[in-house]
Amino acid sequence: MAIQENISTLTGFTDTAKIGIIIELTTKEIENYTKRIYDALTMDSVLTEMVIFKVQRLGNESTKSLTYNDTTQSFLTDYPAYIIRQLDELKKRVRLL
Repeated sequence: MAIQENISTLTGFTDTAKIGIIIELTTKEIENYTKRIYDALTMDSVLTEMVIFKVQRLGNESTKSLTYNDTTQSFLTDYPAYIIRQLDELKKRVRLL
């Protein structure tokens, strides 16, 4: 799968089994959010970005802020604005008549 190769290349994370599971879960997440069936042509780029975001925060899921020896680290707990914006553009709009 090309998405797995892209993610492995961009992140350096080579566990293809974990990447495959994250891709599958994220695909369902995209479908639930957008209320559309997954379309590789229009949704692959946002899927890749979402999976990269998830891979980069593996092991840090609930960490908001960490301070150790005057070094502070903060981790995002939700998707960045650019991913949310892309998802909103794909969202199925309901028209009221």
